Amino acid sequence: MASCSLPRLESGDPRLKLTLQDRVRNVFVTHSDTRHEQEEKVKYTPVVKEKKAELDQVDEQLKWKRDEFKSRMEDLAHRRSELQLKQQQNKETVMRFEKFVADNEAKRSRALKKYEAAQEENVSKQSHIEELTEELERLKVRQQVLKKKIQKHKIYEDYLLKTLDYFPSTYLDHGSRPSVMSIIRRHEALSVTNQELRRRLGHAEQEVDKGSQQLQSMKREHNVKKLMGIKELSELQGEFDSLKEENEQMEDQLATEHGLSREKVWQQVSLGRDRRGDLPVFWNCCHAPSRLRLRSLAGCSWPSTTLQSSVTSLHADLCRT
Repeated sequence: MASCSLPRLESGDPRLKLTLQDRVRNVFVTHSDTRHEQEEKVKYTPVVKEKKAELDQVDEQLKWKRDEFKSRMEDLAHRRSELQLKQQQNKETVMRFEKFVADNEAKRSRALKKYEAAQEENVSKQSHIEELTEELERLKVRQQVLKKKIQKHKIYEDYLLKTLDYFPSTYLDHGSRPSVMSIIRRHEALSVTNQELRRRLGHAEQEVDKGSQQLQSMKREHNVKKLMGIKELSELQGEFDSLKEENEQMEDQLATEHGLSREKVWQQVSLGRDRRGDLPVFWNCCHAPSRLRLRSLAGCSWPSTTLQSSVTSLHADLCRT
């Protein structure tokens, strides 16, 4: 069915305008006013028919549009239901896929753990196989050594068997076995003693090695302490030399202040030693720092004049320093 559009009315269409006309009214009230109505009816009859035809056409188009809209709405509802159904199916598919992925991940993790456990077990078994192989090789070597030893000592067995052939048949019944057994027991005892001595020897060697290591460490410590002592001795010797030079300078200053030479000072010191016997105290005072010399001289039992002069000199020296 072809769709036809409605006629478009322009804003300047005279049909949209309201026109009022001044009509001549009847003279009498009783006169009817149907004359003008009939004229207007006759005048607008083609237009009404045309509009009616257009209205019928518009109604028909509207009805067709309604049917089309209804069918489209039904189609849309059908498509919506199909879309909802498809969406629900997609959700279920996604859920099943996620569950499948989760199951695969769990299976993969279990398989990975199982593989790691099997790998560790294979490594441990491989190491155990290697240990057993090494032990087997050692046992084979030991077997070869024992075979060689048996082959080596077979001559003694043959010799003993041949010797027994020359003895009478009643020899073993008359007590010869105990003598052989005593020899065997003696050999076993000596073998045990030998093993014990070897063990003690190994222990003693370990003790000797340990003692030698301790001796070496003690020697190193002794050398270090010796070097430290030599260093400390050299430092003390340097301090002693500096103190000695300082004392000589102070003796010269003391002699200069009193107008005496060093020989006269030592003569006076010797005289004081002969009188009091305090030369070691004076010597210690001269070889001590200035602040300690003042205290030491203050405690000496020398004559008052000598002590006073010494204290005065040292006090002046202390003030200068």
